[in-house]
Amino acid sequence: MASLRPLFAFFLFTCLSSPSTSQNVTLSLYYETLCPYCADFIVNHLVKVFDGGLISIVDLRMIPWGNAFIQSDGAFVCQHGPNECFLNAIEACAITTYPDVERHFSFIQCIERLSLENRLNEWVNCFETAGFGKDPIDCYTSGYGNVLEQQFAAETARLNPPHRFVPWVVVNNQPLQEASTSVKVNLSVYYETLCTSCANFIVKNLMNIFNNGLIDIISLRMVPWEQIYALIYCIEFLAIEGRHRNWQTCFDSLGLPAKSVLDCYNNGTGTKLEVEHGYETAHLDPPHAFVPWVVVNYQPLGNDYKNFTTYICNAYKGIVIPSVCKLPAAKINSIKEASPVRPVCCRGEAKNLTSLRPIKRKSRKAFQKEVSEGFRG
Repeated sequence: MASLRPLFAFFLFTCLSSPSTSQNVTLSLYYETLCPYCADFIVNHLVKVFDGGLISIVDLRMIPWGNAFIQSDGAFVCQHGPNECFLNAIEACAITTYPDVERHFSFIQCIERLSLENRLNEWVNCFETAGFGKDPIDCYTSGYGNVLEQQFAAETARLNPPHRFVPWVVVNNQPLQEASTSVKVNLSVYYETLCTSCANFIVKNLMNIFNNGLIDIISLRMVPWEQIYALIYCIEFLAIEGRHRNWQTCFDSLGLPAKSVLDCYNNGTGTKLEVEHGYETAHLDPPHAFVPWVVVNYQPLGNDYKNFTTYICNAYKGIVIPSVCKLPAAKINSIKEASPVRPVCCRGEAKNLTSLRPIKRKSRKAFQKEVSEGFRG
C-alpha cells in the first residue's frame, strides 16, 4: 500500500501541472470494502482529486470487487466475508443509481471512513450524509446489485496485467505500481478445535512460518478464527496434551486480556463470526473433505497440506525471496489419493453432535437462518 502513495501523488502533480487538454484522464480504482488499505486510500488520498478543480479533467471510476471470486455454483466469496460482499453490492448500486461521481464518491467515502473508524454499524447514516434516497437498497434487494457485481468481477478479471493486490489504481489503462512491490501469497487454514490432526499441524508445522521468514510473504487466514495466532497455538497445544479445559490459562501465559475475547463470545458476536465462517467453509470449491484443509492462493492442497511451504514458495512472485524458499524444494506429491494418507479429521467422524447431515449449498440468508435456529435449539 505504501508504494502507491508516491505514485498517486506524482499522478496528481502531473495532472495539475500539465496544460489542459480536451481529453480527460481516466482514473480507475479496483477495490473492495472492509479492506483497511482500500479505505485509507479512498478517505485520505483519492479524495484529493476533488481539490482545486482536478476532477474536471479526471474521469474517476470506482470498481468495488477486488479479490472476491465467483464459485461454480454462482456464489460470491469475498476476502472479508459476507459483509464485504453485501457492501460491495451496495456501493455498486450507489455508483449506478447516482452516476454523478461527486455524489456516489461522497457515499463511498462515508462508508469507508466508518470502516476505518470501526463504526460500520452506522453505515446507513451515509445515505443522509450523501443526500441519497434508498434507491441503492432497492437496487440490492431486487438482485440487480449482484448483476452489477458480476459485471465488475468480469472487468476485474480482464485487467492486463492482472491486479495483484487492492487498492489497484489504473491511469489511462496503465496500473500504478512499482517493480519492487511484493505480492503476498494467501494462505488459508480451515480447521476445528479439538481435532488432533489440526492441532498437530498448527503447533508443529504451521508455526514454522514465523521462524523461517515465510510470514513476510504470506497473508495468513485462520478459519474459524482470524485474530491472534499465538493464542490459537496455545489452545491447540493444550488440546494435543489433553488439557484443553485449561484454555483460559493461555491469556495469562501470553499476557493477553481475556475480557475482549470473552465479551465477543458472550455478546453473540462469536456466533455471528462462526456463521460467516460456516458459510465460507460450506461454499469451498471443491468442498473440503477433511480438516486441516489448507488453501494457497485459492488452490486446496488436499492430502499434501504439510508441504504447504513448497506451494507458497512456488506461488510467490516477489523479488525479495525468503531464505527458506532458496532451499532445494521437496518434490510435491501431485497424486490425488482417494483416502488421505496423512492424519486428518474427516467429515462424518465427529462425536457428540446433534446431527451429521451433509451441508447443502444454499443462499447466505437461508444458511444464516438455519445456523441461527440451530444455535437457539
